[in-house]
Amino acid sequence: MKTDYRFLDKGTKFNIDWSLVGILVVMFLPIVALFLFTVWQLQMNEQEIQNKNTEARCKAVGGQMGYSKCYKNGKEV
Repeated sequence: MKTDYRFLDKGTKFNIDWSLVGILVVMFLPIVALFLFTVWQLQMNEQEIQNKNTEARCKAVGGQMGYSKCYKNGKEV
């Protein structure tokens, strides 16, 4: 007994080939994943730049970074 996975789309004459839909979804998943990974990398890079700028400003006033804050002579600047 063979099962046909094509069903009529509600009220239309088009048949949906679910295996084709599955193939298309599998093809687009890596593209979406790559896009999300790229966005994540850009955000991480921007955060790293901000951290370096903060550290540079701290050193410019003669302080030292600690726990993401700037300290000079034991006090937060």
